[in-house]
Amino acid sequence: MEKRRIMKPESKLMCAIFGLSASTDDDFYEELDGLTLHDALMEVLNDLKPYPRQNLHRDKQILLKRFGLDSPDGEGKTLQQIGNEYGISREAVRQIIFKMLRRLRHPRRRAMLKRFIKKVEGTDKIKSCK
Repeated sequence: MEKRRIMKPESKLMCAIFGLSASTDDDFYEELDGLTLHDALMEVLNDLKPYPRQNLHRDKQILLKRFGLDSPDGEGKTLQQIGNEYGISREAVRQIIFKMLRRLRHPRRRAMLKRFIKKVEGTDKIKSCK
């Protein structure tokens, strides 16, 4: 029986932001100047400014729940579970996550997070997700 490897929540979110393969090893990310990837992701999320008529706090929480960043075991919740918790549809949850990921893909935010990605064997693996 094949053992299923569980990715860290931070790695799942980085894969979503940069379009990396979900099979990417967690060693692909490094700590820089005492700042962990989790800390950098939280800093980037906290740096976001709300759009008019946007509940940014709720949207951040939905993103964190989906990728398991708010959970001690690192397990993300399903769209249905999150929707039930906030009283919205799965489709609304999906759209919120899509919008939040689009905002995290902004060039300035990507540059801040990209520095955590190691160069492996002399090649920059991030090239494939431009």
